[in-house]
Amino acid sequence: PAPSLARPAFRARPTSPPVDAMSAADIEAVRKAVQAVDVPSEAKALFLSDLSGTGGVFLSAALTDAQHKAANELRSASEAVAAADAELATCKEALAEAEKQAEETSVAADEAKAKVTTLNKAAKEADAEHKAAERDGTAQAKYWAQLREEHEKASAICDGSLKLLCEGGWIDEDVKAASVQAVESLLSDIGVEKVLAAAAPAALGTAPDLRKPFDTMVVEGVTECVAGKVNELKLKIDEDSSAERLAKAELLGLWAIAACSMDDAGKAGEAEVEASASNKRAHADEGLARKRLKTLTTRSTALAASKATCEGAADMIEEATAAVARLKAAPAPAADEAPVAAAAEHEVEESPVAMEVEALQEATAAVARLKAAPVPAAEEAPVAASAEDEVEEAPVAMEVEAS
Repeated sequence: PAPSLARPAFRARPTSPPVDAMSAADIEAVRKAVQAVDVPSEAKALFLSDLSGTGGVFLSAALTDAQHKAANELRSASEAVAAADAELATCKEALAEAEKQAEETSVAADEAKAKVTTLNKAAKEADAEHKAAERDGTAQAKYWAQLREEHEKASAICDGSLKLLCEGGWIDEDVKAASVQAVESLLSDIGVEKVLAAAAPAALGTAPDLRKPFDTMVVEGVTECVAGKVNELKLKIDEDSSAERLAKAELLGLWAIAACSMDDAGKAGEAEVEASASNKRAHADEGLARKRLKTLTTRSTALAASKATCEGAADMIEEATAAVARLKAAPAPAADEAPVAAAAEHEVEESPVAMEVEALQEATAAVARLKAAPVPAAEEAPVAASAEDEVEEAPVAMEVEAS
């Protein structure tokens, strides 16, 4: 009899070893890898439905490509992580150096500030001491000036008016009166005895040849007092001259100390400004280094996570490749494992592409049976011809022949 030409139903029938014989872990590994492979979803279904045939071959090739891709991605990720780690290490060194600089400049700024405070205090003290010495020196200088003035006045009167009166060398009464008045004023300043002061004008105003013994004694007394005063003032001036020179030198030294102290304080102030600016720059650099370290740390963490993902993908594909090899070599399932195979078959039936592939296989088998069948009898020829025409018109068979 002629074979049945009824078009087979679109159902999936596993051509690979039954799923029952596959380990659950291997199936899961293959399923995950298939989902991760970058191929159309129809091809993924074909991989699972024909694991021991063409689907398995294409699956192995896809896994090999995916493995190469994963290896390249892992290598790129590893290089990126290594570069990021190196940059991160360099940034950490830069941050450590910035922290060191910030600490050193802070110490330098504090020292400069303390130095300014000390030098300003010393400058104020030196200036105050100089001003005090200047005030004291001013009073002493007035005393020494007055002492020299008194000496000059006494010497002038002694060598001038008194000598003129003692020798009687006045040319007129006006000159004599002026000279007597000058000597009388000096005697008053000296503070001689009242008797001598009272008798001096008359005795000095008498011509030398007309003087009586009392007048002569008065003149000698006046001369002795004035000369004594002149010598006394000269001795004081001589004694105080060294003290005056020392006071002037001391005052000049105090002025120099005060000026140098002010100059040192000014320079220290400038150094403090520079140290403070350096400290601010160092802390700013430290802040930038910390910010960059944070950015690089985040980037390094992300790259490490990406590398871990690539490693996971590579491990998954490697495990799937091994699982495919094990599944192909697995023995046929026992009778009691049928439910597992049925479950796998049901899973494959849900794929439209797997159903289409099975239909193509059934149609090919039908054509082969038709060609191998014996020639029918005359009365059966129309039936056979009709069947053959039906087969030739089947779109599936035509598609198989076209392939």
